Amino acid sequence: MKNDITIIPEDGYCRIDEEIFFDKKAFNAIDFHFHALQWHNGKGHIEAIDTTEPNLELNGIEDYSYKGYIPLAIERAAEVKIAQTPPPPTFEELVAAKRAEIWGAGDAILATVKENFTQAEIESWSKQEQGAKDIQAGDTNTEAAQFVAAIAQGRGIDVSVLVTKILMNVESYGVHSAAVIGEQQRLDDLIKIATTQADLEAIVWTFIPGNNA
Repeated sequence: MKNDITIIPEDGYCRIDEEIFFDKKAFNAIDFHFHALQWHNGKGHIEAIDTTEPNLELNGIEDYSYKGYIPLAIERAAEVKIAQTPPPPTFEELVAAKRAEIWGAGDAILATVKENFTQAEIESWSKQEQGAKDIQAGDTNTEAAQFVAAIAQGRGIDVSVLVTKILMNVESYGVHSAAVIGEQQRLDDLIKIATTQADLEAIVWTFIPGNNA
């Protein structure tokens, strides 16, 4: 026996204990010919469609099945719940979700490296790298080299100091991104050969920045 039940056919509304259902076809005014039914802890009442009629009081187990309203509502609620329960994901959807999870984990790690830089500076990284390499090779007249020199002048530091900083950052980011991309691709290879949901669940991100020695 359910403890709390409310049925309002006009709204297609049914509440059974803690679950709420909306379905005007299931909870219709033909099968449930009343304005509302309330049941709480062994007693309740039925409110007639004609508001001039008094409520019909329900008391005890003998009234729980009055005209089959409550049992029918419970049966219909179960049918509605099944109909509204989304089907489990297909294996293809699980593969796509796992791939998004793995790619997202790697992208999030690389994104942390860029947190302290403006978008304009990030977009200039390749030019800075080329300029630093040009200067290191003795070619200071290229556009990229002049770009690096202008940054050094703006910062008030020697060009050679900035070149060293840029190349150190390039090397550091290269090692970092190579580890992340390698992990992404390693796990993606496992995703490609997975044949079951258990196979996919066993694929987890393992690379942690600073712990890749």
